[in-house]
Amino acid sequence: MLAELFVASALAAPAGPRASSEMVDGDKVKHTAALAFDGLLGTYWAEGAEGPGDGQWIELKFDRPTDVSSISLFPGYLGGANREIREYGRPKLVTITLEVPGGEPVTRQERLLDPGEEGPLRHDVAISAPGATSLRITLDESFSGGLYGDVVLSEVAVNFVGGATPPGVQQVNDWLSSPDGTAAANAQREAAIALFDQISGAEFGDRESFRTLLDWTADGAPYLREKVSKLPFGFRMHALQPDKTSIEALLKLKDSNAIPAIERASLRVTGALAEDLARRAKLFLAYQDLLGAKVRNLPPWGKPGIAQGALRGFGVGLDIAADQWGHVFVADTGNHRVQRFGADSGVVDKVWGSPQADVTDVWFDRRREPYAAGAAPGEENGQFSNPASLAVVGGKAGDTLFVLDAVGRLTEIGPEGGVERVVKVPAEGAVGPDEAHVVANAKVVVVILAAEGFVYDRKSWEEPERFELKEGPPSGAVLFSNTKLGLRYDEHLILYSTDGFRHGDLLGDTLGAGFEGWDATLDERGKLWVVLDTGTVLKYKKPGKVDFAVEVGEYSFEVPRIAVIDDRVYITERDRILHADALQVLEKGDAGSGNLEMGE
Repeated sequence: MLAELFVASALAAPAGPRASSEMVDGDKVKHTAALAFDGLLGTYWAEGAEGPGDGQWIELKFDRPTDVSSISLFPGYLGGANREIREYGRPKLVTITLEVPGGEPVTRQERLLDPGEEGPLRHDVAISAPGATSLRITLDESFSGGLYGDVVLSEVAVNFVGGATPPGVQQVNDWLSSPDGTAAANAQREAAIALFDQISGAEFGDRESFRTLLDWTADGAPYLREKVSKLPFGFRMHALQPDKTSIEALLKLKDSNAIPAIERASLRVTGALAEDLARRAKLFLAYQDLLGAKVRNLPPWGKPGIAQGALRGFGVGLDIAADQWGHVFVADTGNHRVQRFGADSGVVDKVWGSPQADVTDVWFDRRREPYAAGAAPGEENGQFSNPASLAVVGGKAGDTLFVLDAVGRLTEIGPEGGVERVVKVPAEGAVGPDEAHVVANAKVVVVILAAEGFVYDRKSWEEPERFELKEGPPSGAVLFSNTKLGLRYDEHLILYSTDGFRHGDLLGDTLGAGFEGWDATLDERGKLWVVLDTGTVLKYKKPGKVDFAVEVGEYSFEVPRIAVIDDRVYITERDRILHADALQVLEKGDAGSGNLEMGE
């Protein structure tokens, strides 16, 4: 009875979708307008006109007046791997036109992101057109394809994210809850499990079975496609859910080739399920990164990644320090660890943090999408959560290293390399990526979290003295030998006492103009050095009086951080360490071989 009701209530077939042109591929397959309204992401309409496709259109005439509340576009070719999206043209600027009887057409021009760069995406448009009789999508401008000039639109859905559920879609949903629907779903589940077992049991997997699971994940199970094929064009995406058992099977197989299918599955649903699927795809990708990090043939001086010797900052400046023993220390923020590089070799010889790499989403005062990190974040001794700043204090027995992470935890690492003390700084509230700083000398350790300072006496380690910074959070800090602070605010280095008293600007106009980001440090003799994001490094005889300035390279630094030892400059930039002998560069007077080297 329910099936008969479904057939009887199915809307009369309209004339069908049409387009200004339709491409015929090399296999003589015609990619018709109907393929953009069939609910499947593996099929698509492609315009077949000469040139970039500007002015080409696709149109759907409704079989009855329809109250339109939203239009969803699925741009680009989504039938293969993500890298294949760029091979075809993608809509960049489109005009949506809805005809309304007795009134002016409702139009909207929309600019789309590029799925070739962003990955598979759905573009939802809220647009109101009561009683609309037709929908047209016109290509105004497109992203060019790497191999094929034809512009591709995989799917168009009406009222997918807004508006009333079409009656036919509700009937499909009701059928799924019926005994027949439940039986079909159970049979589908058994079929997906059988494919998983077949793949798992084969020595080298089963490619055809794997492809089938990909297809069911991205475009729904066959039994559901058959029901959905009876729905009107433009409304089929509503009822064609991805097959959940196939998704679970792909996740268990841990094959990175499944990521595109899971991403596409997230596009055909909304709400919490869409967010869950998108997150699963990102988790899957993060685990693949984790597995791939076993490769150890990294060049010296770092590169983006999670293996030992690689660095990860996600655009945050990585704090750096150098010592008298020939070591360079880096707060590897996104990898939740500290790494020590040889100052000559650029090779890592010591790492602090969790010994295990892991997938995480820990990121300062908010969460990131899941990603692989070189060390698992944690709050146990020897672990870090986003180490943001570090300070090195030399001594006869060796270095003492202080590490401050985003949760306000200060870790002291002794000359032997072991953790000697962990202190939870009594700050309130979370800090951002550029709001946590630690500086130290033989007597004190000064921690700055946001706009509050904490001074620890290294002999007693009693409750710290606290002070407030009325100018707000600084973006960096240095500690002079007289235990006064130099705090970075915009283009100024402001002198502060450790009780919060502000003395004034130290640098005047010596930094010049034409820069945005910069950093300051002290060398082993207490001399002040500055690096600008323009590639200029300045050494000061004293604050406010420049000794010399050198252009250490024709680079545009994003968020540089600097350390100096014996006039050798080390700068972290884009998850790598650049280095140069500043005096050698000064003597050459040009951008010669004494320039910054990248170890690549």
